[in-house]
This record gives sequence, C-alpha cells and structure tokens, in this order.
Amino acid sequence: MKRILFALFILFSSWSIVVAQTEPDISKYNFFPKEEALEFAKQCAALSKTKWVFLKDKEITNPDYYVVTFVNSLDETETMKFNFIKRYLNSNEDLEIKGDPSYRFQDVYGKYLDLFPIWERFFKPGVPLEATIEEPKFQVINYGNSRFRLLKDGKTWSIRNWS
Repeated sequence: MKRILFALFILFSSWSIVVAQTEPDISKYNFFPKEEALEFAKQCAALSKTKWVFLKDKEITNPDYYVVTFVNSLDETETMKFNFIKRYLNSNEDLEIKGDPSYRFQDVYGKYLDLFPIWERFFKPGVPLEATIEEPKFQVINYGNSRFRLLKDGKTWSIRNWS
C-alpha cells in the first residue's frame, strides 16, 4: 500500500512540475510598475525577428494608456507599439486616495515572426512555430483569471490581454 501511495505521489508530483513548466503565471502581466512595463516591452522587442530600436514611451490620458514605441532599424516607417492600460491600485474615491499607478499589458500588433518569439518566451513556452499558426490550442493561455491570446486579423497578428 505504501508503495502504491508513493508511486502515486511521484506521478502526481511529476505531472505538477510539467504543468507548472508549460503554464507560466501570466497574471503578472496585469500589474507592472511603469519601469517594469518599459523593461518588459524592451525584452519583447529584443526577441523579435525584426531589429527594433526604442523610439519613445508616452502616457496618454482619456483613456489612461502607456505606450512604448519601437521603430524598425531598417525602415523607420514601420513601428511596433506595446500598449498598457494605467490603473490605480488601492484607490478609494470616498477617502480621496488616488492609489498607486499600475500598468496592465494590453496588446501588441505585428508580423507573426516578430510576435511568435514573445508568445513562446513569455506566454506559451514550447509551442511549435508552424503549428501555432493554425492550431487554436496554441493560441490561448489561461491562468487563474488571466487570459491572453495570439490572434490573426488579416495579415496582422496580435498578442492581446483578454483578462
């Protein structure tokens, strides 16, 4: 009996490790300090097939957005923009407490070969390059209340936060 329980424990533990490795905690992309949001965008751009150069970051009001823009090093008319929604954590309107600013990754648009390395590194480790184009199970990740999708709209692809 002890051997059976031990074998089940080992089997369950191994399965838990595999699941943990294939399903990263994507909820962290919903709450960034501004500096970390910028760093996340830079890390993502560095993974892309295209050589992107940081151009600017800008806060936009109404609605509150933070946009990080990169330009193609070979074609300055081509840009890649990472959009973050600005939220305030621990705010309380009645107590006139504004709260702490937090930045939620919202989306990025681009070519498949630019976005796939980002998707594979941060959202869905180990997914196959070619099969991900057609296979819906490789194009969505859920973790708790967080959900992200890799979507195709015409010739453009996007990684979007559906949380």
